[in-house]
Amino acid sequence: MTTGENEETSEELAAAVAHAAEDEGGCSRETLAEVEELGPQLQTELNRARDFLQRTLRRMAVYATRALPALSADASTRQQEERRGERKRLREREAAAIASAVHTAEELWRSEREIFAPFLEKQTEAGEADDEEPDAGVVARVQRRLKRARSRKTQAPETETERRFLLNRPLPAAKLENDPCFNMIQRICGDRPADCSAVDDVELRESDGEESEEDAGADAERKRFLKVPLVFFRCPITQEKFTEPVSTRFAPDGEACVHVFEKEAILAALRRSNAPGSVACPFAGCRATIRAASLQEDVETKLRMQHDAVKEAQEALDREPSAVALLDAPAEES
Repeated sequence: MTTGENEETSEELAAAVAHAAEDEGGCSRETLAEVEELGPQLQTELNRARDFLQRTLRRMAVYATRALPALSADASTRQQEERRGERKRLREREAAAIASAVHTAEELWRSEREIFAPFLEKQTEAGEADDEEPDAGVVARVQRRLKRARSRKTQAPETETERRFLLNRPLPAAKLENDPCFNMIQRICGDRPADCSAVDDVELRESDGEESEEDAGADAERKRFLKVPLVFFRCPITQEKFTEPVSTRFAPDGEACVHVFEKEAILAALRRSNAPGSVACPFAGCRATIRAASLQEDVETKLRMQHDAVKEAQEALDREPSAVALLDAPAEES
């Protein structure tokens, strides 16, 4: 190829490139114009869709506000009707059961009347037999017998009730005989007098009037022995009679203590203790530890205290002058 031909070819290539560049620029400008025209249309459609969704949500809210209370009221009404129906069915079943029981009782009563008719007492008046009176008399007698039997069962003596209660309780792990202080006092005081019981009154009273030497000696011996329970019927902390006795006597073996304390006093001692939940036994000479978790109401001590209170009241009534003496007193003065 010649130099002239090469120059022509390069000029053609440059022209072709310039023409292609012009075509591409023209296409991009047209595309941009079309996009600019479609932008407002798309924005308009989006606004329409947004407005439609907002209107739909408002309508749904209005519907919910109006429809839900009605639906809830209908549900509540249905529940109330169901409950009424259930109560009505229960009442009907109860009435049917009562009627059946009454009918059964009447049938049993008729059958018993037929069986025991030959043994019932018959009363005749003016030649006519009265069948109702004997039945009423038998029923009244049976009812009286049942009432007496029930009263005998429910009116058990107080001592028998206490005895059954104490026998049914589990044995305490700590017993009074195991206390060294009690044993020491027992050795000092000697054996129990023959006419003194374990539940005798622990109050020491002065006798009224003059006593013989034998009576004075017996009374002194009784008072000497009764000093022992006096220690265990009063709280070792407050030195007052028990009102709410508690103890750890029924705690597991090794944690039980024989001594009884007033509830408020031992709780106060536990609160003051350095060891949380436990305190050394406040009774002098006792090495046991009182634990709050093991404290229980000492029912045995409480029952014996009640027994003593009843005995004190009876003795006070026995010491009072009789009604005849009170009536005769003004006459003697006059």
